[in-house]
Formats: sequence, C-alpha cells, structure tokens
Amino acid sequence: MGTGGSPFGEAGEVVAGPSGVICSLVIRPRGRLVAAGAGDGRFALARYKPDGRLDRSFSSNGRVRADIRAYVTSAAIGARNRIVVAGDRSKLAIARFIGDRRR
Repeated sequence: MGTGGSPFGEAGEVVAGPSGVICSLVIRPRGRLVAAGAGDGRFALARYKPDGRLDRSFSSNGRVRADIRAYVTSAAIGARNRIVVAGDRSKLAIARFIGDRRR
C-alpha cells in the first residue's frame, strides 16, 4: 500500500510506457521511487510518488530524458538527494541530475 491507503498504481503495478527499459530503481526519502533506464538509447528517468502516480514536481510529466547516448546500468541517490546515474555504450557515462531549484 502507498501512503494514505492507496494501492500502488493499478493492481499493484505501474507501466512506464512502451519504449523504455528500466535498469535500476532507487527509493528516495519520503518513499518516492526513481526508475532509471534507457529510452530511445538515451539516459531516461521517471519519478513516482509512493502511490504509483508519476511525480510531476520532478518534471512537467514526471519523466526526464538526457541527451546522453548510453544505456543506464545503475542509479543512486548522492549528496543532497541528487540522482546519479551511470551507464555505457562504448565509453563510461555518468550524469548527476540536480533538479529545478525554483520548485
């Protein structure tokens, strides 16, 4: 169960979309989930609220795609709760997502 007694997504599952592959999942403070993976061969992230809804405070639609042509192999929560992802294609790629300070 998510917060407030709501089930996580529908029937306990959430489907991110047809073109993404989740390679790493991390739990942030307050129960928010970050799914990291590949979307069209680029770093892609989606953040979910504890009840399974996309977190639109993360971006306008709850998802972010970086123009880094690599596949995510791992993700972690770094200093100041920033999301750090690493991946590879032919070379190592690392990115830290710092968010929008106005939110």
